[in-house]
Amino acid sequence: MAALPGFVALGEVWISELARLVPELRERFPHAPPALAADDSARHRLCEATFRAGESVSFEQPLLLVVDNVQDADETTLALLHYYGRQAGAQRTLLICVARSEDDGGREGGAFADQAREQGFAHIQRLGPLEEVSLQRVAADVLAHRGLEASAPIVQSVGRLARGNPLHATELALAIPAHDGRPSSDWLLGIADQARTAEESFEASAATRLAALSRGARGVSAALAVAARPLAEHEILAVAQLAPAEFASAVFELEAA
Repeated sequence: MAALPGFVALGEVWISELARLVPELRERFPHAPPALAADDSARHRLCEATFRAGESVSFEQPLLLVVDNVQDADETTLALLHYYGRQAGAQRTLLICVARSEDDGGREGGAFADQAREQGFAHIQRLGPLEEVSLQRVAADVLAHRGLEASAPIVQSVGRLARGNPLHATELALAIPAHDGRPSSDWLLGIADQARTAEESFEASAATRLAALSRGARGVSAALAVAARPLAEHEILAVAQLAPAEFASAVFELEAA
């Protein structure tokens, strides 16, 4: 989308805000100014930047936005979707939010789904769990991307543990430790013993990936998780107690992860 003429013409201030979510934008737009400080208005600016980006593209062609696993979205993400859906009502834009569970993701998710239905700014599409064979293909693709052997027992285990959710299958396949190019079946057995639900298996795989990060990368992740909003570089440096060089290394590591 960033290569489309409408997006290229987007104001640099909005590109700077979007770069909080997509750091790669700074490679395409190196002259964009630094993002403004993460003050009380930061979330509104990010929501507005997201809307402006969609608006710039929908002027040229219809835009379909699909948000998967919306039942797992946090309050900040739901606020962004709500803002975008309300503002984009007059555009050639269709926002579809896919839920893969019976509930809407707790109190915040339920309120979002109710408002979406009443106000019509988004379509809530409920999907049943994916078949295990589809989840196995997801796992095999991720393992192949990691350069690991995608043996049948491994991908079958991932398919079972993911319990119908492709996001969980992806996280599991990314988290599996490997030795000599072979994923660890023992690790998956341990996850199966600990996890009784898909959410527990997801948490276990995410915890494994976090534990493999360096101290600096874990510090940056923790700062962002606690804040639950984009932070300016100086704020992360202060909270994580990192030197600028350590911060740059941590960001590079997180992007690669």
